[in-house]
Amino acid sequence: MNIEVLRGECANVKRAGLRQIWTCPSGWEAILIDDATGVCWRLDYPESEYHAGGSPRLTRMELEANPNGPDGLGE
Repeated sequence: MNIEVLRGECANVKRAGLRQIWTCPSGWEAILIDDATGVCWRLDYPESEYHAGGSPRLTRMELEANPNGPDGLGE
C-alpha cells in the first residue's frame, strides 16, 4: 500500500485544487476530492493543541470497490 501524506504548506497548496465533499460536525476533519483524478483526501489537524489547530495534514485515501455494490446488497 502506498500512502501519501502532505503536511503544512504542501498540504495547503494541494488543498487549493481539491473540492470539499464532507466535513465532520466539529470542523476539524474533512474529505476532499480531486475532480480531475477522482482521488479522495482526508484533511485533519493532528496537532489540535496548537494555536488554530496546528498544521493541516492531507492523507490520500485508498478506496476499495465493494464487490457487492455501493449499498452492499449486490447488483
